[in-house]
Amino acid sequence: MPRKRSVVALRITAFSLLLLTRVGRNEQPAEPPDVLILKGCPLGGVLFAHKVHAEDYAGGQCETCHHPSRPEKPATAPQQACRNCHVKPPQPPMKTGTQAAFHNPSATAGTCIDCHVRMNATGKKAPTTCMQCHKRENA
Repeated sequence: MPRKRSVVALRITAFSLLLLTRVGRNEQPAEPPDVLILKGCPLGGVLFAHKVHAEDYAGGQCETCHHPSRPEKPATAPQQACRNCHVKPPQPPMKTGTQAAFHNPSATAGTCIDCHVRMNATGKKAPTTCMQCHKRENA
């Protein structure tokens, strides 16, 4: 009888461990805040309505803004914060700093500006100048 209990206890323990490892692998990434303040620019921080952009402009498609993992610095989550990899100054093996992750030095092209220009072409009023996005009070 004691041997039978040991086998049952061992099976329960093994099943529990298996279940826990599967649950850990299927965890969903943490939900980003509805609004973020992107800091670090001398012009001021950018108040970024993440939820509105994700739902209304990207149609819930994270890949619209978040690029896939790159071999030089593999992602640790399906969509992670830009600053997890893009820092100022860029740290090897990364070549793209914080600013370049959003737009070029003259802010005439890049992830944010390109989308804003496209939106404006459809009649929207998306910001396209530095101070329309960067505000000192958000620093």
